[in-house]
Amino acid sequence: MTLKDLDLSTRRKYTRMSPTLISAFPNSGKSAAVEFLSDDDKARTILVDTEAKGLPNDFGDEYRTIVRLKPTMISPEKKHLYIDYDNVKYKTLTELQIYLRAALAHEEVDRVVLDSFTALVDQLELHFVTVNSGFTTWANYSKELTEWFSLFKEEARFHGKYLYVLGHYRPSKPDKDGKVDTEAEKFTVVKGTMHYRLVESNFNCVITVEDHKFKADNDNPFDSSRIHKKMSPYESEENSIAEFEQAIVDTLVSA
Repeated sequence: MTLKDLDLSTRRKYTRMSPTLISAFPNSGKSAAVEFLSDDDKARTILVDTEAKGLPNDFGDEYRTIVRLKPTMISPEKKHLYIDYDNVKYKTLTELQIYLRAALAHEEVDRVVLDSFTALVDQLELHFVTVNSGFTTWANYSKELTEWFSLFKEEARFHGKYLYVLGHYRPSKPDKDGKVDTEAEKFTVVKGTMHYRLVESNFNCVITVEDHKFKADNDNPFDSSRIHKKMSPYESEENSIAEFEQAIVDTLVSA
């Protein structure tokens, strides 16, 4: 959905399920979901690649901006990159936060896709374990997680923009007989036992990917998916962000 000609009130209706968490097992088709956007939508979409793995179509020029990790510190005189939105790279997570706030406020940006939250959490852990020790490490880690969740919710809602955050389920380990429990609980991986089941509660919508389809069921005890009650259970034709956005409009806005 292109939001450029809509007023703020209408944008907030269209994007009421943001921030949306798309969480599934690795290689299930989460990243590929952005490929189903139209060329006009891609031109207004920012992809944040915290995994440095490359995104669908090998970073094609059709997307507005690809944000990747920068190997060297960004100097103060180059801070304008956070406004120009051209091939932006970040060094610190604080710089990435600054960029995300500016991007979601920008009139030529409709959606931001962060791939992935799991990699972002790994960077948080690396940072705090490196500079702190003991209780301080995890206290600062928890504080930083809270700040990221607040950023996701506040900026997406305030500006009426789509925000998708991709995450990984922890792969199920086979038992002694080599069997994998397909009904094991599926929740986004976050370090620290105190954060068990934390991530999903901080998103307006949680969808998973199975058989290259988006799915959500508020009553499924084995996964963490959650969606507006009028749309549950939800199953898309493809793992398509475009299809998901249209379903929101058809079900919630036109009702």
